Amino acid sequence: GLLSRLPNVESNVPAPTKFGFFKFLRAAQQANFSRFVIFVGIFHAAVHFSAPLFVPFYLRDLGLSYPHYAALAVVALVSQYLTFRRWGSVAEKYGTIRVLRIAMTLAILLPLPYVLDVRFPMLLLYQFISGFVWAGIGLATQTFVLEAVEPQNRARCVAYQTVVTNIGIGIGALLGGLAATVVGGYRNDILALGLESHLQIIFVASFLLRILPTWLLLRTVRDVRTVTPGSAATVLFRVTGFNGVRGLTFQISPLRARLSKRRAKR
Repeated sequence: GLLSRLPNVESNVPAPTKFGFFKFLRAAQQANFSRFVIFVGIFHAAVHFSAPLFVPFYLRDLGLSYPHYAALAVVALVSQYLTFRRWGSVAEKYGTIRVLRIAMTLAILLPLPYVLDVRFPMLLLYQFISGFVWAGIGLATQTFVLEAVEPQNRARCVAYQTVVTNIGIGIGALLGGLAATVVGGYRNDILALGLESHLQIIFVASFLLRILPTWLLLRTVRDVRTVTPGSAATVLFRVTGFNGVRGLTFQISPLRARLSKRRAKR
């Protein structure tokens, strides 16, 4: 077959180190990456304490139509697409942990606006900001694996990270669903406070739960390579371009340059 004609390429990567899952977790006291994985897993548990409840909140409690719900999902994806490159350039210069610290700090605040103003235009804004924040978190968590783990151990460490993250997601979603059931028993009292849904109480709880893992990550996990010092404001300015219009123009400018070259060739 065609595959048999391909040459075998010898790898110079050393043999991987064998260590079990629980040994990996116990190494968190000394190992930078183990601490990182545990704290990110706890953070995902706090996030998913409320994340699955946004769908019934949108459709049932706010009465949004499916096209409106689809628009919210699309806005978040577009925001991620527009900001991935900016987060990547900033992470390369200032470090992936710096990016993760800023993005996770912003992610703490994401549930709160849904308690204050739930008009559809504001929901679109919240989703755009959410996409921006999660683009930074997703890029930084994946990039840090490549920086902090030796090539021969990456497959095992990625697997362990995936297990811990998914355990956190499962536990967070389960506890959030149970909490929503309990809070639902006081639904009428909660609505009497002027809220749109009893689920908004869960959003506030998720906000509080996100603080601890973010604080632990800020204090204990460090970049593994030399990076350029920079304040949080400097990093945010680099990512956003000071304002949305300038940031969007920066993203479009490479496309304009390529189009100009094609026209010149013609």
